[in-house]
Amino acid sequence: MKNLTKAGIVLSVIWLAMMTLLIWIKWEDLPRLDLNEWGDFLAGVMAPLALFWLVLGYLQQGEELRLNTEALKAQQEELGRQVAETAALVAQSERQAAAAEQLALATMSEAQQVALQESMEAMPIFRPAGGYGTGGNYYINLKNAGATVKDLSASCSNGPSIRIIPADVFEAGMEGKLRVESVTAWPFQFLIRFTDKFNKKHVKYFEMKEQFKFVESVDVQQMLQADDPASGGTAS
Repeated sequence: MKNLTKAGIVLSVIWLAMMTLLIWIKWEDLPRLDLNEWGDFLAGVMAPLALFWLVLGYLQQGEELRLNTEALKAQQEELGRQVAETAALVAQSERQAAAAEQLALATMSEAQQVALQESMEAMPIFRPAGGYGTGGNYYINLKNAGATVKDLSASCSNGPSIRIIPADVFEAGMEGKLRVESVTAWPFQFLIRFTDKFNKKHVKYFEMKEQFKFVESVDVQQMLQADDPASGGTAS
């Protein structure tokens, strides 16, 4: 587009220079021209120039449309890549959670297994679902694919400010948001505290890989621990 504009300017200057030369050659005849002849002369000078810029504008518009189309295609490809990566992260997180659960069950008594199973069924499953934002401030869409929980809060000890919406009750199948502010670097760790349907407090740990993508950090030893009043809940 810049090349077309430069070419248009150069050709316009050449054309005007030619017309200036013509006026200089015919200078003695100009005073004898009638008004209608002046109009014809000026139309003859400016009409080709106007037509030339009209064609040039059409070519520039076509070039801009082509660039916009390429940008949209690139954006679509990037969005598809992000969706695929998010799905892979979710699948990895689910595999890790399943492996940790199987390991925990293998080391427990039958009563402990039943208790753990009930506890697992009462757990939420938070999954990323895209988001929006820029400049270090983001809204990350959050879906609960597990059980309904309440009294939620999110925090990050040495990173950005983060909070969860809604914070009172996050129902099963519901979509909410994580509001993250003042992000300076990726990745970073954060946690979500909540109360399950048995009124037990829990903590889930996560790692924010990059924009709108996070995975749950599974710690088998934490999952095997009993409720610890000093920690404010069971790590899940």
